Parts: sequence; C-alpha cells; structure tokens
Amino acid sequence: MGNILRNTSGACRTALLRYLSDESGATAAEYALIIALVAAAVVAALTNLGHVVGNRINSVGNSISGS
Repeated sequence: MGNILRNTSGACRTALLRYLSDESGATAAEYALIIALVAAAVVAALTNLGHVVGNRINSVGNSISGS
C-alpha cells in the first residue's frame, strides 16, 4: 500500500487516506455477524417454545380424552 500512496497525487492521496482510516460505520461483515447472532437466538427461542406448546397440546388432548 505504501507504493500506492507515494504514487498518488495530493487530493487523491488525501481522499484515499481519509477513506482508509474511516472507522465510523459498521461494515457488511459486522452486520452479517449481528444478523447471524439474532437468527441463532430466534431459532433457539422458537425451538424451546415449540416443545412447550407441543407438551401443552398433548396435555390438553389427554385431558379431553380422559386418560
């Protein structure tokens, strides 16, 4: 990268340095990581909820049939 900066003229060099050093916004990789973590949490919650609902339905069905 040093050769690129040495061969670049004034305004372009300044803009390139400013772009390379900008860390203000989240990158696509960071957004992807956040989405993956949220998706994993949703899957875990829905899996647990599915078991609870299934058990409740079985319990109600057993109560109705008199078992």
